[in-house]
Amino acid sequence: MVALPVPQDTVSVELREADKNSVGVEMKVEKRREPLRAVTMVKAAGSGQQSDGVGVLVRLLRSNLVPSGDSGLVACGDHWRSITLLSLCGCGLTTLPVELTQLPVLEKLYLDHNKLSVLPPELGELKTLKVLRVDNNMLVSVPAELRQCVRLVELSLEHNKLVRPLLDFRAMAELEILRLFGNPLEFLPEILPLHKLRHLSLANIRIVADENIRSVNVQIEMENSSYFGASRHKLSAFFSLIFRFSSCHHPLLASALVKIIMQDEGNRAVVGKDENAVRQLISMISSDNRHVVEQACSALSTLGGDVSVAMHLLKCDIMQPIETVLKSPDPVELVSVLQVVVTLAIGSDTVAQKMLTKDVLRSLKILCAHINPEVQRLALLAVGNLAFCLENRRILVTSESLKELLMRLTVTPEPRVNKAAARTLAILGENEYLRRAIRGRQIPKQGLRILSMDGAWLVVCCINILFKNT
Repeated sequence: MVALPVPQDTVSVELREADKNSVGVEMKVEKRREPLRAVTMVKAAGSGQQSDGVGVLVRLLRSNLVPSGDSGLVACGDHWRSITLLSLCGCGLTTLPVELTQLPVLEKLYLDHNKLSVLPPELGELKTLKVLRVDNNMLVSVPAELRQCVRLVELSLEHNKLVRPLLDFRAMAELEILRLFGNPLEFLPEILPLHKLRHLSLANIRIVADENIRSVNVQIEMENSSYFGASRHKLSAFFSLIFRFSSCHHPLLASALVKIIMQDEGNRAVVGKDENAVRQLISMISSDNRHVVEQACSALSTLGGDVSVAMHLLKCDIMQPIETVLKSPDPVELVSVLQVVVTLAIGSDTVAQKMLTKDVLRSLKILCAHINPEVQRLALLAVGNLAFCLENRRILVTSESLKELLMRLTVTPEPRVNKAAARTLAILGENEYLRRAIRGRQIPKQGLRILSMDGAWLVVCCINILFKNT
């Protein structure tokens, strides 16, 4: 049963200027109903399987969206036109009546738990629509006209049968929530235009971030669905979507990716062995978005601690974008990429030797004298780590300008900088330079000279010292 609010007597007052010194007043009593704002329809229990829940609604819309012409009573159609929320969840709908697209101010449309396989193209006529939820249906496609709903803030299409949804987000600048969880997607629509996107679900992953994407929550759900059951890893479906094209260049996905890599060693192993994943992460270093650069460098720093992954990164030419960013005027980007260099350089002599080129050394020397202390510190650490490789050390000790720079930096008022400079001098084996820099007593051949040994020998020596002192 559907009933509109009972009409109420309402006094209408109208003021009109009669002449310069008087005002006319006209009062009358009108019958008015409160306009409808929200309509929720449900399928009653025991209504049978034959009913699709659309009959009554369609008849009401068709008959009432036309004004009655009764001047004494506001037309019933006007009430339907004021609806901003319409919920038809669980009504057993197999088709969506196009009459709904005639609701001129509709903002929220809920169609969850029905049997819809398609949506009508007329859906694009809902210019005021902000929320569209069609979860738990049987959708196999989405109308291209949906791109005309430019005010959409939330689009939820979870648990359908979407494989290649043709979603054009270029005009949907306001979209903040996109839910595609539980669909057998073969590719992810281009989401880079969605600058306000903060909630995203796809494959078996749910991602929620705050407004500035500084706090990101990632939930990984394992389902018994055939879409994910055959996956070799719990993140295989997710990775195949975000690494296939440039989707991971979106700040939200970049942050989620770092979170996933940090969470689990198994996740890191999967990413490190995935050729597409490695190449996409490297390409993210060159992003125009500072946040994406930060996240990519954070992920690569974590992955680069594994020597085999570090070698893979070099084979994928990671040094090319690194050399470019090392010349960036942005200190935040410099700090991010220097962290990658520091990590890669310490892992293996082979990796360190391949990293040190004339351009890299030139850039690091410039950054050692940077105005930002953290940039200086990391550049010094990078030089020191590169110097653990014997071949690199032979090259570095021949640079008088580098040694003079290191000596100057050991007496700067910034503690983190002078400590890093002293460390680098020690690794280079320049005991006399170090003694003069710190104005200390003469250093014997042993002592800090131990730091000039290769990384593996350094570990062995440290262990021996620990055993001797116990």
